[in-house]
Amino acid sequence: MRKIALIDVSSLESLAIRSILEGYPGVHARNFVSLDEIRGTDDSFECFIASVEELLRNLDFFLPRRNRVVAISRETGHSASGFATIGKDTDLTEILTVFDRILNKNNGNDENGELTARETEVLKELVSGLTVKEIADRLCISPSTVITHRKNISSKLGIRSISGLSLYALMNGII
Repeated sequence: MRKIALIDVSSLESLAIRSILEGYPGVHARNFVSLDEIRGTDDSFECFIASVEELLRNLDFFLPRRNRVVAISRETGHSASGFATIGKDTDLTEILTVFDRILNKNNGNDENGELTARETEVLKELVSGLTVKEIADRLCISPSTVITHRKNISSKLGIRSISGLSLYALMNGII
């Protein structure tokens, strides 16, 4: 049984999400009023679907699990940077793509968001404000390798901006 947690979503949102999830075999969705109901459990949920408000209140919980989180935005055009976001203006094709990516993901290292030791070193240097050339010199690698590591880091974490990467590094004890 694949468990999905629906956190701080309205009854209508829950019905719509459950209807979509019926297309995925063995998926069971469970509603929670807030994340407090989940804290301390075995964390065996394959996916967390939460309102943007709940996500922002509990970044410490959601950030390390970002590859398993879908944010539900109640505002048009509003999204949660670094997280898959579904809003009231998101079309069905995009919604299905988000759920396909999360529920049918490959469990290989590239998809699970875990950084290699070298990527962690590069991330640490990036968020400290060094340029690509300075990082390359410091780590004795070429600038193109630094750029490749940065692309891989952004791909794995789903975070593109230095400020977002800085927040990730801070929340995960890298800096």
